[in-house]
Amino acid sequence: VTTSTLLNGGSVLFASKNHQALDAVMERLSNLASDVDYIVRTYDRSGDIDVSFRDVLDGIAQKPQGILQDYDPKLKSKLSSMATARSNALLRSQKCEEIECAIGDLLYRIKFRESGKFQSAEPVQNTKPRQSFLKRVFALVLFFRRQNENDQDLAEKAAALDAPLSVLNEQLAALRAAKKEQQSDVDILKLTDEISELSEHLLPPVLKAQADLSDEALKDLLEENDANIILDSRSQVSGNVAQKILKSRPLWLSSVQAASKRIPLIPGLFDVLVIDEATQCDLASAIPLMFRAKKVVIVGDDKQLKFIPNIGKAQDLNFMRLNNLEPTKAARFSQSSLSLFDAALRVPNAQKTLLRNQYRSAPGIVDYINSQFYGGALNVAVDYNSLKCPPNQKPGIAWTDVKPNLEMRNDHVNTAEIHAIIAHLKTLLVDQNYEGSVGFVAPFRAQVLEFETKIVKSIPAVLLAKAKLKAGTVDSFQGDERDLVLFSPTLTNNSTSSAVNFVRKDFRRLNVAISRAKAVAHVFGDLDYAKSNVVRSLGKLAEFATRSRTRVKGENVFDSEWERQVYYALKKRGLDPIPQYEVAGRRLDFALFGLGDIKINVEVDGRRWHTDIDGNRKVSDIWRNRQLEALGWKVMRFWVDELDKDMERCVDLIEQQLT
Repeated sequence: VTTSTLLNGGSVLFASKNHQALDAVMERLSNLASDVDYIVRTYDRSGDIDVSFRDVLDGIAQKPQGILQDYDPKLKSKLSSMATARSNALLRSQKCEEIECAIGDLLYRIKFRESGKFQSAEPVQNTKPRQSFLKRVFALVLFFRRQNENDQDLAEKAAALDAPLSVLNEQLAALRAAKKEQQSDVDILKLTDEISELSEHLLPPVLKAQADLSDEALKDLLEENDANIILDSRSQVSGNVAQKILKSRPLWLSSVQAASKRIPLIPGLFDVLVIDEATQCDLASAIPLMFRAKKVVIVGDDKQLKFIPNIGKAQDLNFMRLNNLEPTKAARFSQSSLSLFDAALRVPNAQKTLLRNQYRSAPGIVDYINSQFYGGALNVAVDYNSLKCPPNQKPGIAWTDVKPNLEMRNDHVNTAEIHAIIAHLKTLLVDQNYEGSVGFVAPFRAQVLEFETKIVKSIPAVLLAKAKLKAGTVDSFQGDERDLVLFSPTLTNNSTSSAVNFVRKDFRRLNVAISRAKAVAHVFGDLDYAKSNVVRSLGKLAEFATRSRTRVKGENVFDSEWERQVYYALKKRGLDPIPQYEVAGRRLDFALFGLGDIKINVEVDGRRWHTDIDGNRKVSDIWRNRQLEALGWKVMRFWVDELDKDMERCVDLIEQQLT
């Protein structure tokens, strides 16, 4: 979104309540055009940066003007044509999918007709010697209705419940022809890569041409600003001046809190506003930012930690009534229970996109968070060459069993885990010269403080700085990342009930803690306590981290951890599931074959990704089922929560269908 807007001469405000998210975006986007001064960071946590529009204007005025450069307009025109071609190809692809659904429905109806079970509404003539008067009238009406059908569209004829088999076959042929027409020779993936490559090549000169003002343009800008100051000395900058500043500095990064003092409250000032980590942002804080933008993109993850509301439910209800809002109708604006992300999900007709590709973590880490939190919807997209694993460790999740000692205290501190982690870090940083970045994560602030006190006494500061060591609670680590994350669960049988309940009440904490790791998430904790399932999410993490993972032979791979579990559960029963089996251009999660012509397709689904807003199966799933059923397949779909609750019962159902 940001790159496309900048290439088209637009401006972008990127905002977040989390400074770590802004740091990451700053690093990535500045690399797109490292030699061009086009990004403004309004404020950072250290206070070293504190910039407003007027400060940027002063900087532009004082900057020596170099030789003005331009870019090849033909390249930009070519990029626009490629983007249009890709958009058309995607529309054709979407149309093909819609036609495939219609074909699947027709195949289902044709098969049902051919089975002989369909009872036609057409009158059967000459089968009975006499017919009642009403039946003769009904037959006459049907006759005249069919005479008029010549004027109807073929699709309308086929849609009729009593459409003849010949009409259904005719419509099937028409749909297949339409699908052939919609099929494109454009390789969408290849074209996307070409667009990305050309964009990276073109963006620096485009931004350079905007950032460097001519002497005349700079003079006009300064004169207009001087006039504005004379008219209103209290004003930051006028709307016209602000727009001209954005032409030269089109990308601004600001925390939600810092925007009010540094960015003018001008309606539609930015072309696009992107709010990241929206699950941690409240509605009231976001509204002034939205006022400053023409379009808004809300980015968030409701499987990670949520915001802490500033008001209670009683206050929320009073505010609604004070402003004549009916609580039952205004619930989607609740300040006490909904984050900005929650509210955005409830906006009617808003375009929603699931970002499936997980670019940060190793496959073993993604497998865990995929199976426990995302219903198998994520794809591993990490650059394997970028993973920095400690010596003698494979990418993924590891667990070191640490038994509690007598020093365990009631203030949420587990010194045994701290000692074990420090000893491990000594080996990595001192003896093995590990080159990756390191993070220490724990649920409790007291555990973090204890670790920080002991680590500086044990390992030289220069080595800790080289490893970019950061210690923090799960909450403070959200939005951050490290090559190696050392997680201290802290909990044991000696932990207080308040400590246990704190971790237990929000399962998302483990998602955040483990998903901060790029190469390895290494847990140091009491394995027996974890597997006792006092905290169920911790028990699942322990089971996952210590389980043997024998790969399936061949090239077939699983899309999720739940598929892997189903595979081995079926194999344990003596069945022979084939993962990722290809049928009619589709891939089945599993194919199983029984006696005679029995063919079973087993699908493993997460409710979030396969249900509509009313909780019903998505139409695409239903059409897909019908298409496969028309080809002789029995489709069995299982929700991941069903598998989690009773895997054996689900396998029983599959086995029954095979026999």
